[in-house]
Amino acid sequence: MVDWKSCRDASPKGFRSDFFRFRYDVQAVFYSMVVGINPQHFYFVAIEKEEPFNVGVYNLSPETIQGAYDEVHDALRRIALYELGSLAPKIQSYGEVVCL
Repeated sequence: MVDWKSCRDASPKGFRSDFFRFRYDVQAVFYSMVVGINPQHFYFVAIEKEEPFNVGVYNLSPETIQGAYDEVHDALRRIALYELGSLAPKIQSYGEVVCL
C-alpha cells in the first residue's frame, strides 16, 4: 500500500519530523489492519510542495510498527469500554462555539 504525502522537506530528517508529529505510524498500522496487509508493506511517498519537488520513499521499522500497533489496540480497547459504558470519554470543553 502506498500513501502519498505532501511536505516541506522530503529528506529523511524532515519527513521523520512530520511522520511522528502527524502520527503517520498509527495511521499506517490502522490502515494495514483494515485492509489486511502486513504494515511492513506500507510505504509513504513524500513529495515536497515547492521546487525542486524532491521525493522520498519510506516504510516503517519493526519497532515503529510495534509501538503504533500497541497504540491502535489501546485506542480500540478504550472505544470498546466506552461503548459498554465502562469508560467516560475525556473531553475538554472550551465553553464557546467558534465558527471556523
